[in-house]
Amino acid sequence: MVKTIVQNDREIAEAPLELRNGEESSNVQIVVTNRVTTLTGQLADDKGAPLTDGTVIVFSSDAQKWAEDSRFVRSARPDQQGQYQIRGLPAGEYLAVAIDYVQEGMWNDPEFLESLRRYAQRVTISEGNGVSLALKLTAVENQ
Repeated sequence: MVKTIVQNDREIAEAPLELRNGEESSNVQIVVTNRVTTLTGQLADDKGAPLTDGTVIVFSSDAQKWAEDSRFVRSARPDQQGQYQIRGLPAGEYLAVAIDYVQEGMWNDPEFLESLRRYAQRVTISEGNGVSLALKLTAVENQ
């Protein structure tokens, strides 16, 4: 996975790169790693029974990293046993929440993510490590 992209000692992995026709960019370093992060867990109801419906949303605790197509915001659906898996998040502090319904693409909306913050569990993801986090389905108001 891409760990970082740096140009002239500045992190540019999340910044849009705009080049004009024929223009070149130099001093760019793309750092890749085989130490891929994994967040897995069980989605359950209030009684602890596995749920196969719902959406898990994991997003950076830093609101500056919330943007469309951000590497720091991911969603996943549980499988038939209620298990979910998200791979390839950059190392860092995240918030995770499971909700019953989310409109397509809303998980990238900063206002929507801010509204989820109070329901979310905090999780730290380290490079190359797997983390397991059990989540209960949350009833979110005013979606």
